[in-house]
Amino acid sequence: MSQIHRTTVIGEIGINWFGDTDLAKEMIDFCKESEADIAKFQFYRPEELLGKDSPYLLDASRGALTKETVLEFKNYCDSKEIEFGLSVFHPDLVDFTEEMNLKRYKIGSRCFTDRALLERVNETRKPVIASMGSASERNIYKSLDYLRDCPNITLLSCVCNYPTRIDSINLAQLDMARNILKNVGRKESVGFSSHCPKISPSLAAVARGASVIENHIVKYKSMKGCDVSSSLNFDEFKKMVKMIREVEQING
Repeated sequence: MSQIHRTTVIGEIGINWFGDTDLAKEMIDFCKESEADIAKFQFYRPEELLGKDSPYLLDASRGALTKETVLEFKNYCDSKEIEFGLSVFHPDLVDFTEEMNLKRYKIGSRCFTDRALLERVNETRKPVIASMGSASERNIYKSLDYLRDCPNITLLSCVCNYPTRIDSINLAQLDMARNILKNVGRKESVGFSSHCPKISPSLAAVARGASVIENHIVKYKSMKGCDVSSSLNFDEFKKMVKMIREVEQING
């Protein structure tokens, strides 16, 4: 019997831990229980990232990590035997995260054309998962060149609307990403980062050969925060992972 391809599923906790370390650990526990592969956070300086007048600054500040919480959550993930994932938004923060022995880096769509960040990540020579967002083909080629020394790059289709409506998702972007990776002599590794509060887009992406699925999660949809409307609650996320594993069986 041929080996079943396993999709890497990322539970994107992001800022939905709301500055509550107990909740963050509960969400890590949930990612492990739901059989996700990675519990992921975001590492940034809020005002530098968004600007002091951003309407999202308060939410982003509440869910921002410090170096101490990065270490705390990394150690907690290690104790639970689930990979600690991290999107890093500023080049100098990579200097700190390199001391933590991360398995790989995630590049958010906001940063996919940030040359300084990509070149710093390139120096780590680690695998990268990158959300393309609305980047043009030309810029995707340039970004891949900045990451030339990273051994494996997975490009994620991603719509930068929060929340994303079903009719604005175009998974044909997966085929474009495959072609670009093929043209530069890289493994054709693609995936989908969802900001849609529904399960179906991620299942459709797996059916089209996505090797990585990333979904935002929140404990309750009644919680208040700018990413909540783009997230799956615990029951939805767990159901999605179960269905992804079923689609893998069907795909063979």
